[in-house]
Amino acid sequence: MIVAGVLVVGGGGYWWYQSQTPQLIGGQKDEHGCLGPAGYSWCEAKQKCLRVWEEKCEATSTAQTSDSQTAAWKTYKNEKYGFEILYPASYRFENNSADSKFSIAKGDENSENNYAPRNGIIIGGVQKHAYSYNGDIIDFVKANYNNGLEDIERIQLGILAGAKVMANSEDGMGTKSKTVTIYAINPNQPDLLYFVNFWQYNANATEETEFENILSTFKFTQ
Repeated sequence: MIVAGVLVVGGGGYWWYQSQTPQLIGGQKDEHGCLGPAGYSWCEAKQKCLRVWEEKCEATSTAQTSDSQTAAWKTYKNEKYGFEILYPASYRFENNSADSKFSIAKGDENSENNYAPRNGIIIGGVQKHAYSYNGDIIDFVKANYNNGLEDIERIQLGILAGAKVMANSEDGMGTKSKTVTIYAINPNQPDLLYFVNFWQYNANATEETEFENILSTFKFTQ
């Protein structure tokens, strides 16, 4: 009788345990590795698997800095290559004579050692590349500019789409830093690569936010 009672109680406990244990979902993954039976599908805009009812599948816009924040900022417009970027008046801006490279750093034109790797710098510009471009900036960056890549997402840069890459990088002096880089290619000039690269170096949290806000204003105008 006691044994029977134990079996009944034990059986009830097993049933309760089974009812509380999450059941694994089987099924085939698609070509991107997304588990369809679990509700996951591939999001091209964000380059990852997601559930559309939990997270929207749409390109992230870099236009996150409000007009009130940038009202007193300066604007660099590159008419030759058709892009612009805004930056605070308290920051230092320099570009080369060919208008193909520029840099933005903390401090004004009178600052000394302004470009020392201590509080971040943005370096951007245009350069020729020797790779084939199939029309998709994400595929292009993954294939050719993937050194230290940690994450990548598709973003909108005014009239052109771009790729935003988070990575661990090393500069020409051997200094390692986390970087955020925006890449873009104009289909009308597929041999030219546009880039805007933020090197964090030893930037504190406030400086990182400032540089990210500057980065968010970069866009193509023609």
